[in-house]
Amino acid sequence: MIDISEVYQNLRSNIFANRAVNVAPRTVINDFFIQPVATEISKQKILISFTSYLQSFSGIQTLLTNISFLNTVTEAFNTTIDNVYAIISTAVDNLAGNYNKTRKAALNATGIINYYRPNAPASTELTNIISAGSVVKAINGMTYTTLTDVSYSNFYFDTNFNAFMLDVPAECSYAGTVGNTEQYTITTIQTSVSGWTSVTNKVAWINGTDIETDPDFCNRCQTEISGSNIGTLNGIRNNILQNNPILDMSVVGAGDPEMVRDLGWGGKVDVYITDVSPQQVTWTYYSDGSAITYIQGARPIIPTAAVSVTADVGYPVIGSIVADTTSPTEGSANSLDAIIWSVAPTAGSTVTLTYFVNKYINDVQTFIDQDGYNTGADILVKQAIVVPVDIIFNISVFSGYSMSDIISAITIKIQNLLSTKKIYETLQQSDIIALAYTIAGIDRVIMPFTKFNRASLTGTVDVITTTKLEYLRPGIITIG
Repeated sequence: MIDISEVYQNLRSNIFANRAVNVAPRTVINDFFIQPVATEISKQKILISFTSYLQSFSGIQTLLTNISFLNTVTEAFNTTIDNVYAIISTAVDNLAGNYNKTRKAALNATGIINYYRPNAPASTELTNIISAGSVVKAINGMTYTTLTDVSYSNFYFDTNFNAFMLDVPAECSYAGTVGNTEQYTITTIQTSVSGWTSVTNKVAWINGTDIETDPDFCNRCQTEISGSNIGTLNGIRNNILQNNPILDMSVVGAGDPEMVRDLGWGGKVDVYITDVSPQQVTWTYYSDGSAITYIQGARPIIPTAAVSVTADVGYPVIGSIVADTTSPTEGSANSLDAIIWSVAPTAGSTVTLTYFVNKYINDVQTFIDQDGYNTGADILVKQAIVVPVDIIFNISVFSGYSMSDIISAITIKIQNLLSTKKIYETLQQSDIIALAYTIAGIDRVIMPFTKFNRASLTGTVDVITTTKLEYLRPGIITIG
């Protein structure tokens, strides 16, 4: 094989042999002898650079943000961008394997299915159950399977629906964000259940998560292998993420404006998690006849799920469960959740409450409290605060396209975007506009938006921000 000096001499000779060649400044000479070699050299330089990025987590993180270079790699090797990303993902997994670390799998969406009927179950039905494995279906096409046997005796009357209801924990049959669905969208009973004619979900299912992304996995691995001590905020975070099926969390410590328990004195750490896993629990106690009962059983409650009450008295007791939203321990295993009675049980009677809690809160708190993980700080695990976002705007579409189809496509994209937002992340109007223009057939987004704000607020803002205690999720999405 000839060396580069011979290539240069051959090119020079060819130029002088062809007197018609224009060698003036800024002209281009194309030589078929050297072009293939130059092309291969260029490809090898790109390959070497690409490979060097893949040798470290920080290099991969840099690579993933360099879209221009990734496109160059795609063109140089005549492949697709998806294949390039697949190579990067394999490299991340292999590199993490050197440290015995694996990517977190996608999680199934979980929540409460509300079976309902116009009449209360007869006394002869109270021993019946809705069996684990019963299947319902949502309008998004996803199916959802019940997780536990639930007795008909746990029924209650819902005044909003004017129907008798039974709450059953369930999960989506498919992992990932595809299982997330808005409230009132689970509508079809696929596994017949005697006596129960209808089904819904009074609460949106928003906790399905996709497989851990390359940037998130790289960041977690890089932080975990950096030797963070579990006595630091970063160490506490890494310790929880490494040993629990938690995908998103924040840690708030001394001096942080979001710390509400120690008034700035230090010594306390609050851990906020977004992940939710409904778990049905019971708590039995002796009533003192008060109009309010603070729950001493498992907490925190899932406030949107109903409570079933039984008492050994000769009349029906009536109460509603109220989640703690004001104390420094709200959303934790120490939250001041309560039952407010409109018809209270008599003093001395035995009362049993059946309700739902977030299992992850208690699991992570137990993990933190174990010997060897208590770092000297008072660590309390809390439920991060959901911020529903309402987005209302109008669009114009090109002739020949279906307005309803385009609205449906944009709505799904917006819901998917909001369903993956993490704690402390923001949302801009431009994010929604850019998302809309990825749909074929849309002519323009009509400005200004009718609403772009937190559901609890009115009006339109440019950016919706969150604190370290909050994360965004879909509220009312209306496109006209």
